[in-house]
Amino acid sequence: MPRKKKFDPVRILQEIAANPASGDTARVAAAKVLLAHQKTVDPTAGEKDAPPSDAITQRALRLLKGGKS
Repeated sequence: MPRKKKFDPVRILQEIAANPASGDTARVAAAKVLLAHQKTVDPTAGEKDAPPSDAITQRALRLLKGGKS
């Protein structure tokens, strides 16, 4: 009896999410499942990244805080 081929569900979801020929709903659903899976595999995924350190971004962040450092 031939063995069944193994498949990678994550790879399949990635292909669905990236395929423009897939329906919009299917692509969004695949992306949601991938994000949820990524959070279970790497709990630090999706944490707030450090803001860019260029001068313009730093000034904009300072202004958003009311001009305070």
